[in-house]
Amino acid sequence: MNEKWSQPARYFVISLLVFLVLLFLFYVRDLLRPLITAGFVAYLLSPVVAYFSRLTKLSRKVSGNIVYFVALALMIGLISSIIPVMISQEKAIAEAFSMVVEQVEPVLVTPVVIGPITINLGLIIPAIQKVFTQAANPVLQDAVRYVENITRNAVYVLLIVVVTYYFMTDWAEIREWLLGLAPENSRHDIRHLYWNIRSVWLNYLRGQIVLMLIVGMVFTIIYLLIGLPGAIIVGALTGLLTLIPDVGPLIGTIVAVIVALLKGSTYLPISNLFFALLVIATYGVLIAIKNVWLRPFIMGRSVRMHEGLVFVGILGAVIYEGILGALIVVPVMASIGVLGRYIRSRMLGIPPFPDHKIEEGQTSDESLPEITRMHPKQKTNTPKTVKAAK
Repeated sequence: MNEKWSQPARYFVISLLVFLVLLFLFYVRDLLRPLITAGFVAYLLSPVVAYFSRLTKLSRKVSGNIVYFVALALMIGLISSIIPVMISQEKAIAEAFSMVVEQVEPVLVTPVVIGPITINLGLIIPAIQKVFTQAANPVLQDAVRYVENITRNAVYVLLIVVVTYYFMTDWAEIREWLLGLAPENSRHDIRHLYWNIRSVWLNYLRGQIVLMLIVGMVFTIIYLLIGLPGAIIVGALTGLLTLIPDVGPLIGTIVAVIVALLKGSTYLPISNLFFALLVIATYGVLIAIKNVWLRPFIMGRSVRMHEGLVFVGILGAVIYEGILGALIVVPVMASIGVLGRYIRSRMLGIPPFPDHKIEEGQTSDESLPEITRMHPKQKTNTPKTVKAAK
C-alpha cells in the first residue's frame, strides 16, 4: 500500500484542506486580530532583539527574553505613571471643559439670522446635556455590556502579550518548522520569498521611523511657535504615536488641547479657549498634509509602490478594517506584489530570483542574523554546483 495517490486524488485532498483551513479561519476570525497585532509588535521589536544579540553575543532566545521583559516593564511603568496623573488632573480638566461650555453657550443661544433663515443653535444644548447625563448614568444593560467588553479586551491583551513573547523568542524554530512542511524541492524558493517579503516589511519599518521623526519635529516646531507649554514633549508624543494611523496623532492633539485649555499660550494674547481652537486648527492642517501627501510619499518610496495606490489602500483599510488594517495594509500589498511577481515568473518560465546572490546557509542581512539564517543541516553546495556548471 505504498502507491502514491493519483493526481485527481491529490488535487481533491489539497482542495479539501484549503477549504477546511479557510473555514477554520472564518470560525476563529475574532482571534486573528490579536494574533496579527502580536506578530506586528514582535516584528517591531525584532531589530532591537537582533541588535542586542549582536552587541552582547547572547543567543537570540536569551536576547528576546531580555528585550521582551524590559519592554513589558516599561509599558506597565508608563501606564502606571500616566493613570495617576490623569486622575489627579481630572478635576482641572472637567473645570476647563465646563468653562468652555459656559463660554460657548451664550453664542449658541443667540439665534443666527442669514437672510430669511433663522438658525437657533441653542436647541442643541438640551440634547448635549442629555447625552452627557446618559453617559454619566448608564443603565444596567449598558453596564453589563461594558463588563463584557472589558473582559473580552482583557483576554485579547493577555493573548497579545503571550503570543508576542513566543514570536520574539521562538520565531527561528517556528519558521524552520513551517519551512519543513513544504516539499523539499520548493524550500529554496520559499526561503527566497521569505527573505524578499521580510525586506519589504523592514523597509516599511524604516519608512515608519522616518515618518515619526518628521511628524514629531514638525509638530514640535509649530507648537513652539504658537507658545504651547511643554511643546517638545507633546510634539515628540505626537510623532511617536504616528505609528498608529490617525488615532495616534489625534491622541497627541487631545493632550495638546487639554494643555492649551489649562495653561494657555506662553505669549499669544488670546484666551485659553481660542488657543485650544488654534491647536485644533493646526492639527487639522498638518494631519491633512500628512495623510494626503507625506505618508503616501514616504511609504510608497519605502516599499516601491506608487503614492496613489498607497493612499487608496490606506483609506480603504481604514474604512473596512480600522486602525490595524491601516497599520499593515501597505506592507501586505507590497508582499502580495512579491508573490505575484514570483507566480508570474514561474508561469512564464523566467528565473524568479535573478538578482539574488543569497546562498542557503548564509544571511543576507547581517543586522538580522537569526531571521534569515538557515539551520546548519539545510546547507547545500550551491556555489560548487554553479562553478561546475560554468
